[in-house]
Amino acid sequence: GDQSDQFGKAVSALSELVDGLESRGQDISDGLAYTNAAAGSIPDLLSQARPPLQKVIRETDRTAGIVVADHEYFDNVLNTLPDA
Repeated sequence: GDQSDQFGKAVSALSELVDGLESRGQDISDGLAYTNAAAGSIPDLLSQARPPLQKVIRETDRTAGIVVADHEYFDNVLNTLPDA
């Protein structure tokens, strides 16, 4: 009956999926290889970016300290700038 038809459709759909995956096997393999290579390069990228980022963070912290210490002056500067 109805369950048998549903099971038959599920088996057919699964068979189509397996056939599709088989025909795209090389594409899937290439995609996994590229993903693996990209994952391997992320730590290298982060290790190269770390020193410049540390400097930017230090300088941002220093600048924020200056602005906070003299906030009245900076408030005045911002309030007197012309509107864009």
